[in-house]
Amino acid sequence: MRLLAGDWVGGIDFKDTWVFVKVHVKTERKATVDIPQEDMVGVPSVCEADSSHVYVKTLTSDPLTFRGRIKDNAISGDITRSKKRGTFQLFRAVHVDPAAYKEYFGTYNISDRLLVFGQRWGGLAYMEERTVIEVIPLSENRFFSERGEILTFKERTLILQVKKREYTGTRTTLYKEEEITFSNKNVQLSGVLNVPVSKGPHPAVVLIHGSGAESREGYRFLADYLARHGIAALRYDKRGVGASTGDWRYSTLEDLAEDALAGIQVFNQHQDIQKENIGLIGTSQGAWVAPLAASNSGDVAFIVLISGAAVSPKIQELYRVSHELLYSG
Repeated sequence: MRLLAGDWVGGIDFKDTWVFVKVHVKTERKATVDIPQEDMVGVPSVCEADSSHVYVKTLTSDPLTFRGRIKDNAISGDITRSKKRGTFQLFRAVHVDPAAYKEYFGTYNISDRLLVFGQRWGGLAYMEERTVIEVIPLSENRFFSERGEILTFKERTLILQVKKREYTGTRTTLYKEEEITFSNKNVQLSGVLNVPVSKGPHPAVVLIHGSGAESREGYRFLADYLARHGIAALRYDKRGVGASTGDWRYSTLEDLAEDALAGIQVFNQHQDIQKENIGLIGTSQGAWVAPLAASNSGDVAFIVLISGAAVSPKIQELYRVSHELLYSG
């Protein structure tokens, strides 16, 4: 079982349908199965394996039964559910130091498709048009997507394998990226300006984080979309994250609002920006920070709030903590 222990990702093919699947193999013949498309998450399963064969069965009223063989960090074989029969293939997922794959973050033009590869909620993903697709590392430069694709990066090249076909694309630049550092009192903040390549000046937004240790990478997809549609965007590392100094854990909402206003001043000093059309986009906790910042400055032309709480921080935290305690028993 030690040979099998860990995370496996892949797909189930029932001829007319393909679904993304994750299998987490624990010790002592226990496993869980996730099939997000069918709202199956953490489904308890039994597991048996020897040096070459694998058997996994979900403990559900209509069980899925996997029978396969292990070869070269992959498992493939047959799957049954009631009278349906199909095939499956799983690849061993690995945990990789983020420093190893950050060099691949960016936009790729591949067979008339535009894919933006980056970070999302601590995991990895790519965005195509307005759809975000989860990807899981199989090695430092090889990934599996929830669409069933294999993504392999080689310097500025992306090789996309879809079933038995391969497509190759290169990293492209569709807007200017400017590394910047700005300050709020004794805190140094570091980030990136995404500026459209079209003739300026342009409207602009400062992207404000949600709670926790948020970096500039969490806003790559949004900043990319805005810059490609004529709106400059500033994404930066929160206090104490990435290249920024300070500590978000000991900062008030007022402190974070002042950080956002310091970002507004970056745009005020930029020649390609419409000074009268600079706004704030706040996500989650940032939806409290953005109105607070706007109320303290006449330089904020507009605010956009995404998934913010329509209650006070006190009520929100009481709700969050009480429900976390219930969830954990």
